[in-house]
Amino acid sequence: MQTQVVRAIVAHARRARLPAGTHLAESHLAGQIGTSWSPVNAAPRHLARLGALQHDPNRGYFLAVDAEAWTDIAERMSSEPDDPLYLEIAADRLATSSRTRWARPDSWSATGSPAMS
Repeated sequence: MQTQVVRAIVAHARRARLPAGTHLAESHLAGQIGTSWSPVNAAPRHLARLGALQHDPNRGYFLAVDAEAWTDIAERMSSEPDDPLYLEIAADRLATSSRTRWARPDSWSATGSPAMS
């Protein structure tokens, strides 16, 4: 699960002061928090386990209580570290990106362009 996505959903619901019973469509949430649908897919299940949402198998997820009452969930989410796997992947990509960006093959001239043969 991506902790950041859950945090963003909690923040959005609290900012919008969504009342109990509000339907949270995953596609709408993705647009609201600025991500694709895929990362949002698991977040409502996690929030349902925490008691913030109720799931109707045929209709989706609905707020179990007013979002303003999610203070304990918001505090828990803000104290949890980001996903360790996500952080590891991000660190690896940043390291690879900086090595690739600044590495210059030996065959390149000092101007940064390939040497002419």
